[in-house]
Amino acid sequence: MSRRTIAIGDIHGCSVALSRLIDALKLESDDVVVTLGDYVNRGPNSRGVIDRLIALQAECELVPLLGNHDQLLLHNRSSRSEIDGLPFTDPDNGLERFNEEQFAFLESCRTYYEDATHLFVHANYDAASPLSEQEPYMLMWLHLDAQMPKRHFSGKAAIVGHSSQRSGEILDKSHLVCIDTYCHGGGWLTALDSTSGRVWQVDRDGHVRDSVK
Repeated sequence: MSRRTIAIGDIHGCSVALSRLIDALKLESDDVVVTLGDYVNRGPNSRGVIDRLIALQAECELVPLLGNHDQLLLHNRSSRSEIDGLPFTDPDNGLERFNEEQFAFLESCRTYYEDATHLFVHANYDAASPLSEQEPYMLMWLHLDAQMPKRHFSGKAAIVGHSSQRSGEILDKSHLVCIDTYCHGGGWLTALDSTSGRVWQVDRDGHVRDSVK
């Protein structure tokens, strides 16, 4: 099997879905897995998600990106009660329960990744500028309904998360694909092979969707 680059959309505490999805991917050690951020909040087990991602680093080449929820958790780790005014909604995973290894993983996350054909960000991008020159707000916060970018000047296609597709279906604009398919809210956790276009989807209870290619 040739080396693959696989993106995984917003996980939001859905640890069962993540584990089942990783099983379905049948990863090889040289595969690159780009997780698009928002590992925490909203779903049932944020700490379990981070622990599974920490373990995944020994199974493939993991490239974790930082989402806005993850960024806010890091900014508010001293208060351990809320994320910049947003209640931490995982009922069994209050901020006080995160350990130093889990925080260190979040601190290691990048704001973007790109390879020869694709760019990967959590939220959005400025089509006219290199990713290295873009503001964190653009990369981690700006929703697609506020600004739908054109194809990046590099010619690379973009794979993004953050803008929840509550239908559970991938948003495909050809030059941009959004794979936040609302797992925590009743949709799917989506993985996308950037080269072949193959898609895997699992719901928060671990059920694999059979109708995806």
